[in-house]
Amino acid sequence: MLNSREMIRGITRRCTGAGYVFVFPRRSLRLRFVVFPRSLALVRPPGDLGRYPAKPMTFHATESFPFGDVAMSCVSSPPLDTALTVQRVAFTPALPDGMAVDLVAAYRIAFVFAAPIHSFSFDFTLTQCNTKGDANSGECLDAQSWAIENGLLMFGTEDGDALQARMPWLKINGNDYPIEYLANGFRVVIPYIAPNTNVGFHFVLAYNSIDKGCDSEWFAVDVPHAKLSEFPVVTHLAGAIAG
Repeated sequence: MLNSREMIRGITRRCTGAGYVFVFPRRSLRLRFVVFPRSLALVRPPGDLGRYPAKPMTFHATESFPFGDVAMSCVSSPPLDTALTVQRVAFTPALPDGMAVDLVAAYRIAFVFAAPIHSFSFDFTLTQCNTKGDANSGECLDAQSWAIENGLLMFGTEDGDALQARMPWLKINGNDYPIEYLANGFRVVIPYIAPNTNVGFHFVLAYNSIDKGCDSEWFAVDVPHAKLSEFPVVTHLAGAIAG
């Protein structure tokens, strides 16, 4: 029997260029994605497109955790250099009673650039990854998880609808969905950004060394972007690569 939170996640719908992808809760159903295309052709979810691979990188930074390393990298034309701000914040998730996570880390990414930007992408990935992530998206959330030994790691970020609600200039047409699912993480892709435009998004990771089977990691990464501004900055990540 699904609870109310799972029901919300169970009805999440995303439009692609050819149809709709319905995302079901991770623990209630074996089926992760069901596609109802506008035609009968098979539709791949956004994220299989592999747009703007991260070479050459103009930003790269790595953070180390008990489960392994997480890499962050950026590509843009022209390079953003010091205009790109990547901050780790002292985020504490508000979890339902009885839930807990061993570790959580949140990162805010933001920039404003005086020139037009083309082919922007930002990757947030697990560097040691032998299996494809398990999609666990929900309303206003794109998330995926990996089983690591007896534990569970989850990455989360705002979905395209939430990004567009905060940044109305962001266009989502057909397969130009801004969040891509990679086998080892996520990629944010924006084809064009006008001069002097405020851009901001985030990533949150949550980890339990023992999988508690209660979706605590999912709740930990399900956070609105504005909420992260309430927490102090722990680290300014420096990773500019001369272009």
